[in-house]
Amino acid sequence: MSSQAEDCKFRILVADDEQLMRSVIGGILTEAGYEVIEASTGEECIQLATFEKPDLVILDVIMPDIDGFQTCERMRNIDDICSIPVIFVSGLDNRFSILKALRVGATDYIIKPIEADDVLGRVSSLLAAKSLIHDKINLLRLNEAMVDQVKKFIDELSIISTVDNLKSDIADHSVTTFEHLNIVRECINNFDEDGALKAVTDAEMSLQFADRVSQQLNEFAKIVDQIHKMMVVEPEKSDGDQSSESLAKASSDSVLGAKASQAEVDDLLDSLGI
Repeated sequence: MSSQAEDCKFRILVADDEQLMRSVIGGILTEAGYEVIEASTGEECIQLATFEKPDLVILDVIMPDIDGFQTCERMRNIDDICSIPVIFVSGLDNRFSILKALRVGATDYIIKPIEADDVLGRVSSLLAAKSLIHDKINLLRLNEAMVDQVKKFIDELSIISTVDNLKSDIADHSVTTFEHLNIVRECINNFDEDGALKAVTDAEMSLQFADRVSQQLNEFAKIVDQIHKMMVVEPEKSDGDQSSESLAKASSDSVLGAKASQAEVDDLLDSLGI
């Protein structure tokens, strides 16, 4: 487990009034590669959670100032930290205590004495679930940003108005070159010289129009290709830009891989000019 989590940068706040218990839990987590923050009271736990923004809190129930139930309940009413998963660790194994913990916002409940595998398994599971939510939000942000980029690109090139004009031109030139040539043939058969000359002129204009349409369609094809590249091709790497590797980190749902910070996602959005 420790080798798999060596690169993790998840921070876990352990709140327990007993130094021995903090050392035991902290040792298990540190050995597994997690960063550990300690608090000895409920008030200190709330303060550290607000300031440090840990990825998860392991909380004792019985503490000298405010107990774990009150601590968790207050955390759930603070916007900045209300979504942090909280695991209660307690010797209280009765149904009432467990239900009370869940009612005040606990995510999980471990009964003492603790076992390392049990703690690490639950921590890993909760962090994986949190990462999935975190990653989906970031991917939605990226998707929304890319759609906005494409819309902006289309607006800057006046693509919509150009397409409308092209549709109007095609409607106005609905008679094909072959149809003009048929008119020429009919005029010649009827000895209508003026009509034949006009039909030849119209045929030439139709060919010119077809050439213009072809050129515009080629331009549209290039634009569509550019939009496609914007959506699927990796941005070029540079010292100041985030590459697709950052996106891969941001979209990973694995707790065992290196955790992408929100700053990495924000930098990626900045590199896209968003």
